[in-house]
Amino acid sequence: MFSHKFGFKYLLIFSTSILGLSACTPSFKTTAQECITFSPVRLVATKTDDNSEFKVSADSPTNDYKLYLEDALNSLKGIQSKDSSGNLSSPISADENAAIQFILDKANEKMGYVLVDEAVSYSNNPLDYIESLIAATDKDEVIQTFIDAKENVARSIADNDSVCNYRNSLISMIVEDPEISPDAEGGNIIKTVNAQLDINFNPFNEGLEKVVDKIILISTDEPINEQSILDRQAKSFAGISRIQSDQFNAIGPSPSEIRQVTISDDQSNETFFFDDDFKELKLGQLISTHFNQTCTLRDENGDEVKDSNGNTTQAACPAGVTTRAIVHSSCQEETGQIQKNAFTIAPGNPALTDLQRLRLEVDYPDNEIRLYASTYAEKILKAGADIDNYDPVSDVIINPTRCEQQAVLDDLDELVTDEERNAAGFQGVRLTLIEDPNYDVKYELDEDGNQKRDDDGNLIVDVEPTPVFTFQGTAILSRQ
Repeated sequence: MFSHKFGFKYLLIFSTSILGLSACTPSFKTTAQECITFSPVRLVATKTDDNSEFKVSADSPTNDYKLYLEDALNSLKGIQSKDSSGNLSSPISADENAAIQFILDKANEKMGYVLVDEAVSYSNNPLDYIESLIAATDKDEVIQTFIDAKENVARSIADNDSVCNYRNSLISMIVEDPEISPDAEGGNIIKTVNAQLDINFNPFNEGLEKVVDKIILISTDEPINEQSILDRQAKSFAGISRIQSDQFNAIGPSPSEIRQVTISDDQSNETFFFDDDFKELKLGQLISTHFNQTCTLRDENGDEVKDSNGNTTQAACPAGVTTRAIVHSSCQEETGQIQKNAFTIAPGNPALTDLQRLRLEVDYPDNEIRLYASTYAEKILKAGADIDNYDPVSDVIINPTRCEQQAVLDDLDELVTDEERNAAGFQGVRLTLIEDPNYDVKYELDEDGNQKRDDDGNLIVDVEPTPVFTFQGTAILSRQ
């Protein structure tokens, strides 16, 4: 594995600069120039029997880095049911246990989190691993180019007179199989992970708090800088941290204001999202969303057929695939071409059957854990229907395709009178989204249908969703 203590088989680092300034001495570089200087990193590890090459232990004695999901998952220890009156009961029901286990399984599947005695023991994923290297202070764990990057950002913050945009898109980690000769056909590399690290600070953002944004992009395919935006969106693994500039540390980890993880897969059309808010909302949210999927033309080997521009062709889904019925008459050519994706947590429980969205919300200050579920990813109102008085079956389209979205927009446009279209301030038509009362927060709207904000710029909540389950777990004292 990529062990921290003397575990690197070898580490290759060489200096470069986007502006070709590597030959200049630091005394002749501006802070902005220092910020864009980086050193490519290549880490090589030997395959482990349990595929734990990216293992990072919680509460490491040599590294103060905190794992992304650590607080949220640790709050589930000793979980008890909580009714509307606040009464607690234990043990939790079979359906409640299935829902919690679903979340734990997702954390393990997507990011390799393992719990021992209901507490996070370690994670096994490249994002936490790179973060631990960036936060490292032990001489046997640090990577100098990351130290240099953080020192340059800290210097920019102290000077407060220039933008600091650090980007290193040449970070790679490879895993070799010692039982395969390097000279064998195809070599002995069995796993390659590429990453890009961005650390950005801008002192000139007027009206905004001065913050440092750290973004890590992960790819198991080609290097990040060789991927198109569409490729990155189709299959992404990213981590984002926002840090108050006066809390940014050049040495060791920095306390975050917000941390997020996004993992999406174009093969399953599932997105795993984690949001941890330390300052405003003080919530940790783990979200799993399954979207319907457009079937595409494939060759005899099952691979997608693409044209010279890399575009796929929408086609009929394979036999046996559950497809979504097309609702709008203008899009009937899509019949049989949209695969319906859903998951069931507790068969027989309508609230946990054929779901497309699930959210676990950890309220750290109140030590309350809420679980929300929805059977759809999106619902829109048909043209001509009244949002205050509509038929929940015939006046809506659930999980509309792009064709159906455009068709509804066309219908709405046809309803616009010449007087409305020629009026000052007319901005066209837009879709009306319908919230799920069991999942979505409903915000107050103004007379134009725009979400209202308070004096601090925050959206004003109209109605909170109703959770499927409410729990009390273990308080995370550092988040109280």
